[in-house]
Amino acid sequence: MHTEGPYRVVKSNSGTFVCGAAPGRIAEVLMCRTGQDVEADANLLAASWELLSIARRWAALDAGSWAVARHANEKAELLRDTRAIIAKCGNHY
Repeated sequence: MHTEGPYRVVKSNSGTFVCGAAPGRIAEVLMCRTGQDVEADANLLAASWELLSIARRWAALDAGSWAVARHANEKAELLRDTRAIIAKCGNHY
């Protein structure tokens, strides 16, 4: 079982961390090579909770009773949410 989300990036004098809903740290984000963008990596890790949620929603899109109007509305909402999370991650990827 993974740590409950949502996740957030926390910067302190001791480093950059990804934290969950409960107190404590999930991960410390380190620079492993020259030029690595630690903040972008931290944002991507912090977005993992939302990315998993969106992936589950895409997978369930065709589940249940299928109706053209419902499908179109849900798909439009999912596309908006998907684009928003990509923008939140910084469009680095």
